[in-house]
Amino acid sequence: MNYLMFELLKTSICISIPIILIALLKNKILCKYTHRLNYIICILITIRMLFISSIGIYLPFENNIILESVHSIKKSGTNNIVNYIKIIFCIWLFGVIYIVIKNICKQILFYKKIQNINHIVIDTEIIKILEEEKKALNIRRYINISKVDGLSSPALIGIIKNKIIIPNNDYDKEQLKWIFRHELIHFKRKDNLLKLILMIASAIHWFNPLVKILKVYFGEQCELSCDEKVIKRFSKDEIKEYAFVLVNTLRYRNTLKTTMFSSQFNTNGVDIIKGRVESMLSCKKRKKGTFIVVFLLFISALSVISFNNTIVVQAGETSLYSSESMNNGNVINLCGNTINLYEDREYENLTQEEKQLGLVLFKTGKYSSVTIGSNFSLAYALLPSS
Repeated sequence: MNYLMFELLKTSICISIPIILIALLKNKILCKYTHRLNYIICILITIRMLFISSIGIYLPFENNIILESVHSIKKSGTNNIVNYIKIIFCIWLFGVIYIVIKNICKQILFYKKIQNINHIVIDTEIIKILEEEKKALNIRRYINISKVDGLSSPALIGIIKNKIIIPNNDYDKEQLKWIFRHELIHFKRKDNLLKLILMIASAIHWFNPLVKILKVYFGEQCELSCDEKVIKRFSKDEIKEYAFVLVNTLRYRNTLKTTMFSSQFNTNGVDIIKGRVESMLSCKKRKKGTFIVVFLLFISALSVISFNNTIVVQAGETSLYSSESMNNGNVINLCGNTINLYEDREYENLTQEEKQLGLVLFKTGKYSSVTIGSNFSLAYALLPSS
């Protein structure tokens, strides 16, 4: 438990650095690059948030244990610390469960609301326009279309089974073309799935106030990069048509709010719409930043990997020790390269043989640290030599 909280805090600090850089550089440096690059940065940070523990990679080199590097640490008064960690863990877990349940309830409530106010589109002309746009984007999967009362902006809803919902208004052929292309690009990029991952990552790091900055920036760059993809290779006049369709959705009053697991054509913010239109009509050429993407991918991968020459024990290896010392198979709890022995009993209540087991295991060189007892009263750790 203490290991988990330590790794969680370390990860949260780690992802806070790029979020702070985004807040400082988005209007000075990042704005010079494509929205696609900015969106990829948000995705990489989001995925990194999920890895609260490093992935250990075993390097098959001989591990020589130097006795001088073995430190036996006798701990006293750790019960209070352990209790505090348990309380903190419970508070954190409650926060995670609350946020996840809250978002799931919102999603269920949204589907219940539209259940009686949505009308499946059977108009062959509308379906034909959708099929043409699917063909242009090389999408073969069947996607339903429904008109929904009280909705101001078209949206793509669902994660596994996607559906396009549009307001129950009259649209001409050109407007529908732009609307469907926008939503189909969201579909092709799996943006709703990425938003689900963002929700889970945000729930894990709910205590970090900087996560809110990432969520806002993620949403902005998701829509801006989608616009960027929609207008690619289109003429200036066609881009103006698309911008007009986007602005035109502001006329309608939204009485039905979508959830975060949906991708809307219009984000219902005048300032955001203004920024999207200005970005589309801007003649300024943005940098692709291919090298930056490769570099960030490398750094992200490196940050979740730990290289070591220790061996991770498999569950079957516990049979190497006698049944008496194994305490009915419940003595060992593996946590990365750390082994916690006899978590169900305090160190003072262990036999001498059981206490010696920790040192024996540590001297094998298979583990970077071994802790003994429920209150971790005794720990063996391999410290780096100076």
